[in-house]
Amino acid sequence: MMIGGDDELLLAPANECIADVILRVCRLHWRGNPCVFEDADSDHTYPLSDPWVWKVGTTSREFFVYRSQADADLWERDGAVPINVNTMFHFMIGDPMPADPRFVEVGFAFDKRTAEIRRFIEALRSCLLSVMTQTPMPEAA
Repeated sequence: MMIGGDDELLLAPANECIADVILRVCRLHWRGNPCVFEDADSDHTYPLSDPWVWKVGTTSREFFVYRSQADADLWERDGAVPINVNTMFHFMIGDPMPADPRFVEVGFAFDKRTAEIRRFIEALRSCLLSVMTQTPMPEAA
């Protein structure tokens, strides 16, 4: 039995460390689990404890975060099956928006919208908004 998918579109400030914020929120969401990172253009995973993730991985515009290496291995072996529900998140960071280049859209794909996922989305939105409030806004004309 295959599982479906869902997604959420969030706004984030352009030219900020968006991936860094995302990874921190994932780590809080899966507290106590050894989360791993995978760039969408690679098949290699890195634990979030690896400095490479924070120096190189956070420059990625599209990536996956798994709850653990065991979950990443299950996804690799079995794909989207019920046992894997919401153990992998897919993020896509867009280019600056033509209508307002101060912002980018961040796509977040997951398996099933649950209360836990809604809390994750709100935490992520809140953290991205807190970065936004630190972004200088131009003076009104």
